[in-house]
Parts: sequence; structure tokens; C-alpha cells
Amino acid sequence: MFYKITHIPYRYVALLMFLWIFAIITITASHSARASDDSVFVIKDIEVDVKSGSAVQSRKTALTQAQRLAFERLIDRVLSDDQKENFIFPEDKIIGGFVNDFEITRERVSSVRYVGTYTFRFKKDLIGIYLNSLELAYSDVSSKPLLILPYLQKNTQTVLWNSDNPWMESWNQARLEDGLVPVILPLGDIQDMSDLSDKNAFRLSPEIQTAVLDRYQASGIIIALAVQNDMDGMTDTLSVMLYQIVDGTPTLIERIIVHQEDIQDTASLYDNAVKKSYKALQDDWKKRTSVSSVQSNELDAEVMFTSMGEWIETQKTLRSVQAIENIKVQSLSHNNANVRLKFTGSESRLRLALRQKDITLSEPKLRFSNPDYTNQAMGTSPLVYELYLDKYAPKAAAPADQNAGGYADTPPVNYAPATDKTHNNSQSF
Repeated sequence: MFYKITHIPYRYVALLMFLWIFAIITITASHSARASDDSVFVIKDIEVDVKSGSAVQSRKTALTQAQRLAFERLIDRVLSDDQKENFIFPEDKIIGGFVNDFEITRERVSSVRYVGTYTFRFKKDLIGIYLNSLELAYSDVSSKPLLILPYLQKNTQTVLWNSDNPWMESWNQARLEDGLVPVILPLGDIQDMSDLSDKNAFRLSPEIQTAVLDRYQASGIIIALAVQNDMDGMTDTLSVMLYQIVDGTPTLIERIIVHQEDIQDTASLYDNAVKKSYKALQDDWKKRTSVSSVQSNELDAEVMFTSMGEWIETQKTLRSVQAIENIKVQSLSHNNANVRLKFTGSESRLRLALRQKDITLSEPKLRFSNPDYTNQAMGTSPLVYELYLDKYAPKAAAPADQNAGGYADTPPVNYAPATDKTHNNSQSF
């Protein structure tokens, strides 16, 4: 038996397809808070080694120790030093309630001993509530990587690629805990040696800077200049100046002084300076991105697109921005969408978070055609922002400067020189 298929006008098919896609997108957007990137609250490579009366008891004790170690590392990650001074560590039972789930990535067991490596995922919302109850501000936004250039100054000579550069060697061998600001070192290939020579450390052209940042997918370049101060033929003091390169111009953001006599362990002077430099970069980022969980704001943005694929990709990227709590689609047409973003913290903090995902948010514009404003919604502003992925930047708009919204979203601060005080696979044995 053959059925006659009635012809459906194209405009109705197109309308039905549009309504179907709109429904899916709207439902997806309403759950954006749950789809956000919570990688800040994932702690990996927690190692414990416990010996007890039995394997069962050893495993139980190991889990308690591991989750506490993971929680301590999380607090170090999200709180600045001044905030940690007022932090109160909860009991182990409360810490257990903060854990969303955990994974044992490696373990070894004997009759009385347990050795394991864990990954913990903490509940972002509960951590925020707890920190807010203590009136502490914290950062839940991670940065794109920073490229570190460890230049060493000996007398009047400044070197980077010289084989006799213990400062570069210490950076390459350092085991640094995962912070909010990851750092990477140059490979030292032919292209690096051409772009980043010993002679042009402080004279990077904007073109070379852009090329280097693109090559390493980094948000910024930090020149870590170490100056040796020798006494009786031995390096007694190391002075480190951290410079941010913006538009080819270095700006001092921190100075660190490390004395040999202050080092209590076997770490070398250079190793100690690496840790302090890394910590200074983390603290600077936390101060600029910290927020109280009660700070919540909204703004309306217009997203222009030339295809439904662009719109879907823009939404997916927006949902991964750590500062955004919710995305509500106000209206949608064939080439633009009006969305309302609910976010934590200030507008500058939101911009900084968006830049980590290569998203540009324009300065606000007056638009009295804003639907909510037209409908005279209570407290509604006619201010509307334009928002777009850099790869889909409108032709009339130049993409944001690579450093403008990366690590250096705001002009770097010139710090006064510091004084001496610086800051499962189970196996048997």
C-alpha cells in the first residue's frame, strides 16, 4: 500500500525547525549554572600512606587523611594569605560533607598498610556557603597560562638560553601545586631563540608578543628577572623582579628578595625564589578575582551570529565561564539573541573571567528597545552590552588585545620594592 505524502510549504517547515531549536536552546540555557566549569574545585594527586592494625582500618584512615589534605590544598588555592588568617578548619565529618565524589587513581594494599592516590571533587556551592559564613572572600576563576621567561643577570650580562642559567633550570624542575594561574616555560626551540633572545628581553615588539602568545596559547608574558648578589664568591642573595609585558612594554608587578640564611631546608636559593615568585603571581590573581558568594549581579547582552552553529557554540562557551551563575535567553531571532547573565562579583571580574574563554564584552550602550525596559519592568535598565567570541568578532569591531583581558585585564600595579619579608589498579606489596 502506498501513502500519498502531502506537500508542506517550506516556510512552515522552517518555522517548526526554528521553534524546535529554540526550545532546546532555552532549556539548555536555563541549566547553565550546573554546566559551568568547576575544575577549580577538583583536587588531584593526593597521596597517603597509612599503616594500621588491618587493611580495612588502614584504608578508612587513609580516606579521612586524603580528603583533609585535599581540602587544605583547595583552601590554599582559593583564598589569599590575608583571608586564610581568618579561616577556621572544620572537623573531618564536615569536610566529608563538602566532598561531591572521589576517585582512587592508584593504590597498593598489604595486610596492615594502605598506599593510595586520590582525586577529590568538592561541592562548589557548599564551599561558597561555608566561606561566606566566615565572611571570607575567595576566587573561583582560573586564568589561562602565563608564559614565564626566567632571565638571569650576572654582573652586566643578562641571559635566558645560556646553559649556565640555574634560574631557568629551577623553573623547569619545579614541582608546583596546581594554582589558579598555571605557568608554562618556553621550549627553547629555534623560533623561541629568534623571538626571545638575550638581547631583547625588555624590547618585545607587539607583533612578536602576539606571535609568542598564540604559539603557547598563553594569556600573558612574565619576565622573571633574577639578579645575583654574591659575597665571597658565593651567591648570598637573589633579587627577583616580576615584569608583566603589555604592548611590548614591561611593567614591574612585584619584587622578591630571598636570602640564603632564611632557607631552612635543603632547597637551593633559586628553588626557593621560584616558589615565592609562583606564589606572588597566585596571590595577585586572587586579589583581583576574589568575591563573596553573596555578591550577585545581572546584565543584559546582545549576541550577534551568522548561523545557528555560532549561537550554539557561543552558548556552550558561556556556560563554561566560572563567574556566570545563570544564562537566560530573553529573545531569539535568526541572527541575534538577547541574554541576561547572572554573575558573581563585579563587572570587571566578569570581564576577566570572560577573557579566559576568549569572549569579549563591550562597553554598555543605551538601547531603549530593550524588551524589559520597553515593558517598564521594575528596576530595568536600558543598558545593553554586546557579547561575542573573539573568533566571531563583528567586522566593525577589532578583537580585544590579548593582554587586555587576560592576566592583565586591568593596568598592572607598580608595587614598591619588597623588604626582606616575603611572603585502579590494586597491587600487593
